[in-house]
Amino acid sequence: MKQVIVITGASSGFGRLTANALARAGHTVYASMRHTTGRNAAAVADIEEFARDNTVDLRALEFDVGSQASVDAAIAQKRVSAPMQPRGRSRAVDPSRRASRSSG
Repeated sequence: MKQVIVITGASSGFGRLTANALARAGHTVYASMRHTTGRNAAAVADIEEFARDNTVDLRALEFDVGSQASVDAAIAQKRVSAPMQPRGRSRAVDPSRRASRSSG
């Protein structure tokens, strides 16, 4: 099933590789980063080229995960409605495991 996915820190590294892979898998991917018209302008151009060359739905999106106003503006602009976690802080936790650890 096709999903709309937001990847934070997608200007390079694991974020960029993840964005490319998920786009290739058929999902709509927003590759988010800060400074899209400044220091990350080349990354935006690379994302656009990758999307065009691979016929995938991969889009650059500017926002700063440290700023709620920035995230809200990006969501409103792109009409994205998905839970987002700042990079490095996302992990699934089974509530029953959390309870058993704290009670033990």
